[in-house]
Amino acid sequence: MTPNKTLKILAYISMLPLIFALFLALYVALEGPAISGYFINFARINSYIYAHSYGALLLALFAGIQIGQNLQAQHHWYVIFNFCILGLAWLSYQSFADALGVTLLLCCWLAALIIDVNAQNQHSFPQWYGNLKIKLNIWVIILLILLVLING
Repeated sequence: MTPNKTLKILAYISMLPLIFALFLALYVALEGPAISGYFINFARINSYIYAHSYGALLLALFAGIQIGQNLQAQHHWYVIFNFCILGLAWLSYQSFADALGVTLLLCCWLAALIIDVNAQNQHSFPQWYGNLKIKLNIWVIILLILLVLING
């Protein structure tokens, strides 16, 4: 298996905690406890906690990789933008485990997507890696939007 395929597989596996958070939100929203008779304590708040903490961790990982790549390539504006995203992600923890915090984190992911699209247009990293990051950004954004809408 090539390193490209290995990284792609690992990147998609890294989305599993966000999918689990969405499952918890759906479980409560679709009256899962009433149907199954099994209640997951604090499932709604846990879905926000999982999505918020893991989404911020994943964002920090991707922003850190982007900062490292841009320091090598002398793209200092991207470094500044990614540090700003990290600061905003940290500020999102001020309203932890609620819709406001997850929405702010969602805005950080949208900004990261814009930065990644712009960096790919500037050829800051290989094409396959840029496509992978953009796809992952879009999937995380979709999962966070669904989570905010379901938990509303």
